[in-house]
Amino acid sequence: MRERYQYIMDDPDIPKTILDVSCALVDEEKTWFKWTGDFEAYPSAISLSNLLKGQRGSCTDMANLAAYGAKALGIPVAMDYVHRWGNGGTHAWSALIDSDTTFLPFMGAEARPGDFEWIREREGKPAKVFRHSMAYVESSFAARAKRAGIKHIPQNLSDARDIDVTSSYNITADITLNIEGKNGTAVYLCVFRRGGWDALDGGLIEDNKVVFKHVGRDMVYMPMYFKNYDHLPAAPPIMLPVFEDLKQITVNESEKSTLKVFRKYPYRRGRARSMSRQLANARIEGSDSPDFKETALLYLIPDHQRKYYRMQYINGYPVRDRLEHQTLWEQADIKSTKKFRFVRIIANKENEFRLGELAFYTPGDSLPLTG
Repeated sequence: MRERYQYIMDDPDIPKTILDVSCALVDEEKTWFKWTGDFEAYPSAISLSNLLKGQRGSCTDMANLAAYGAKALGIPVAMDYVHRWGNGGTHAWSALIDSDTTFLPFMGAEARPGDFEWIREREGKPAKVFRHSMAYVESSFAARAKRAGIKHIPQNLSDARDIDVTSSYNITADITLNIEGKNGTAVYLCVFRRGGWDALDGGLIEDNKVVFKHVGRDMVYMPMYFKNYDHLPAAPPIMLPVFEDLKQITVNESEKSTLKVFRKYPYRRGRARSMSRQLANARIEGSDSPDFKETALLYLIPDHQRKYYRMQYINGYPVRDRLEHQTLWEQADIKSTKKFRFVRIIANKENEFRLGELAFYTPGDSLPLTG
C-alpha cells in the first residue's frame, strides 16, 4: 500500500497534511472500490489482498481499506462502529485522529473526512458508538463481566478492546435504573430490531441499581436480561429525551390510550434516494389503444437529486427535522391536456424497477381518478 500511494506523497499539488492526504486517498479509492451488501454476513474480515482483487465490500471492509491506506502513509485512522443505530441498521466507518480528543469521521471509498453524511446529517441515531483498539479496556462491559464471572454475554459486547466514543457523536447521559436482583447480575440496554432485540450496553446490578454511562439521548431503550441466548425484559422501557430527564414508559391497565402510528420502521433518506433512482428515466405514456401502438409521452421521471435534511439546532445540538422528508410519495405534474383511455409506465431497462403505487389526480381534487 505504501508503494501504491507513494504518488500522493510525491505530488507537489497535494499539501502534506493528514487531512489533505486522507482526502486524496478517499478520492482514489472511489475510482475502483464499491460497496456491496453481499459480504455483510461474511464470518471474518476480508484480507487486504482480497479487497484489492475483488474491489467490493461492506461498510466494514471500506473502513478497513481506508485504515490500510492511511496507516501505510503514517496517518492515524481508527474504525468506529454501531452494532445497531437507535433507529435501526448497523454501520462501521473510519475516524481520522487529529489529537487525543478530536477526530473527523469519514468513509473509505465514499466520503472525505468531515463530509460523511451519516454523521453530518444524522441519518442514523447513535445510541452507542464504539471504537476498535488494540489495548484491553478495563472499563468495558466485557472486562467487567469477566471480573464478575459472567461467561455468556451478547457477542457484540464481548470484545474488551472496544472504547466507548458515544459522547463524541451524540449528547449523552449517565443513567441509573432501579432493578431488584442479585448483585453482579447483568442487565442490558437494548433497542428494537426487526424480529427481536439488540443489546448495545451492559451493566451489573449493585444494591438493586444498575448504572449505564454515556447513553445516547433521543432514544427509547428496553432494559433486558440475557438468558439462554435470548433477551428477556428486566424492567419497563425507558425514554431518554434530548434535554429532559429519563422517563419510564409504564402501562396503565385500567385506561386505554390512543396511539397513531404513521410508519413502523424509520425513514431513511438514503433508502428513499435508492428507490427513486430505480424509477429514473421511466416513461409514463398515454394511448387510446390497449396495445399502445401509438403513444404519447406524458412524463419522463428524472434522476432525483439527493435530499438533505433540514437541521434544527436546539441549545447548540443538531436535531434533524423528521417532518421534512418522511414520505416516499413523489408528485409530478402532467402538462398534456389531451385525453387518453389507457396509461402505462415503462421502466428504464438498466434499472431494477420498484413501484409501490401509481395514481392520477385532476387539479384541485383529493381523490384519484378511476376508470
